[in-house]
Parts: sequence; structure tokens; C-alpha cells
Amino acid sequence: MFNQQDFQEHSTRLSVIIMDRMNKPILTSFRMLTKGDKVKFNKLLNEYIYSLPQESWKDNLMNDFNLITEEKLFNESFDPSKLHIPIVSSDIQLLSKEE
Repeated sequence: MFNQQDFQEHSTRLSVIIMDRMNKPILTSFRMLTKGDKVKFNKLLNEYIYSLPQESWKDNLMNDFNLITEEKLFNESFDPSKLHIPIVSSDIQLLSKEE
């Protein structure tokens, strides 16, 4: 049965699936949605989770995610330069070795 820990583990996959169902770019961040789209997203997300079978929910989730990413992300027109990459810190940090 799908639970809170499963949600946290698969939140990115769920987001891709729901963005696809909303006809949004699949890598759209939830934070970038309008208030109305956030309400729609949450409704669709709940419907999707409740529609998952209790026993094989993970297989269904993975199949849906893989199908979407293969068709809409990793295809012939894939251009990684168009993907949004969050700012990555390149600051050097020195870690002391405990003795």
C-alpha cells in the first residue's frame, strides 16, 4: 500500500506523471505553477495515487514514469542544454578529519 514514505521517495516521478497529465513540460517545478494549477495538480495527484493498485503500485508508477520520459524527454529531439539546472554551489569547503 502506498504511504507517506513512498510519496517522499517517488515525488519526482509523481510530479513528472502529473505534469504530463496537465499538458505542462514534464520537468516543470511545482513552485512555478500558478495557484489554480497547483490546485489542479494536487487534485490530479490524489486521483492518481488512489488509482494505483495496492499490490503492484510501484510497477505501475515506474511504467508510467518510464513511458513518459522515453517519449517526451529522452528521444531524438532531446537537447540537454535546454534543461533547467538549479544553481549548484561550487564553493570549496574544507572538512576536518576527526582523529
